[in-house]
Amino acid sequence: MAYNTTLAVNRAAKAQIPKHEATPPCSIVPLAVSRKIKSKSFSVRLQINGSQLIMNKMTLPPKQLFLIDSLGGMLSALLLGVVLARFETTFGMPRKVLYFLSCLAYVYAVYSFLSYWRIKENWRPYMQAIAIANLLYCCLTVGLVIYHRQELTKLGLIYFLLEVVVIISLIIMELKTVSGFLGEKV
Repeated sequence: MAYNTTLAVNRAAKAQIPKHEATPPCSIVPLAVSRKIKSKSFSVRLQINGSQLIMNKMTLPPKQLFLIDSLGGMLSALLLGVVLARFETTFGMPRKVLYFLSCLAYVYAVYSFLSYWRIKENWRPYMQAIAIANLLYCCLTVGLVIYHRQELTKLGLIYFLLEVVVIISLIIMELKTVSGFLGEKV
């Protein structure tokens, strides 16, 4: 059962502040706070000259994060080993490199799935290990993109940059989860 609380600070602040001062050049206004039993999240709306940026500080239950990591690894393995390898000329990365990255992504996916399936307690070292492995994968991918930059097409460069961004965001979530869940079972 989840409990949700929405803070109406923005409306209350506008009621007490004159209209010409209602939106300062830079302010942080709580948008919503939701508290769940196993998942914690906090959203903040940052207003800079009228534009809004929503930042989420979120940790997920470790079991869900292992599953997300596993599914992402399988998707990467499929895209790299089948789609990008088949259209090598469209993306520009050599087929051998794509197969190598695909095998690596598959190994990480299997590790994450086994962690999801088997680990009930003491999950922190396993989560840290996959976070470090994902970081090394990102470094390797960036290195290979730099090495093969002459052969890569714009579409290939966009694919690899997006993959690295997604994996880095997953790494951040994994590390936040490791530091956020103190002594809890999966």
